[in-house]
Amino acid sequence: MLRSSALHKENWVSSSPHLHRGGLRVDVRFLSQAVSSCGSKRDLWSGVQYHCLAIITGFVANVYVGSSLISLYSNCTLVDNAYRVFEEMPVRNVVSWTAIIAGFAQEWQIDVCLELFHGMRTLALKPNDFTYTSLLSACTGSGALGHGRSAHCQVIHMGFHSYIHISNALIAMYCKCGSIQDAFYMFKKMDSKDVVSWNSMIAGIRPAWACSGSY
Repeated sequence: MLRSSALHKENWVSSSPHLHRGGLRVDVRFLSQAVSSCGSKRDLWSGVQYHCLAIITGFVANVYVGSSLISLYSNCTLVDNAYRVFEEMPVRNVVSWTAIIAGFAQEWQIDVCLELFHGMRTLALKPNDFTYTSLLSACTGSGALGHGRSAHCQVIHMGFHSYIHISNALIAMYCKCGSIQDAFYMFKKMDSKDVVSWNSMIAGIRPAWACSGSY
């Protein structure tokens, strides 16, 4: 996909005068936002075109453009392409590390996620709440309760345990791993709950009800 699109990148840029009209500048901000938008929509074709434009302009080396490209390819289930972008980045920050961990988490590749997470910590980079959300997602998909508990301990140490999206990720992880009591404990401790919190808890309890014949 990347090679074939690269063959036509000059034609695409030259045939896109709208990029340069009305004072619109092709800069880091424009490219990172454009690629992020393509990633959110899973619009791979347009995203690849912006990738080519980033290569031509030299902005592909920017950490924010690179991070957006990682998310684009991850959302389009092309995690190998995402990792290639990650490897080629001259500079990486917490955002780029979190983006690639999230990409492999979507594929439930817990071992790769853990390896990346430890690599990030080795470089003395401090994970943020979204890093842990991605790591917990990988634990959920893989049913890795032990790793999930370890991540939970780190979340408490980092002070992220009160964040609602972290609590939701923990509930989902414990439910998927069959530790309903831990999930319910997390649910009760939440100061505020949203629809995701309730749905995750209900989805986790339902199989247990079915097994006990409570329906």
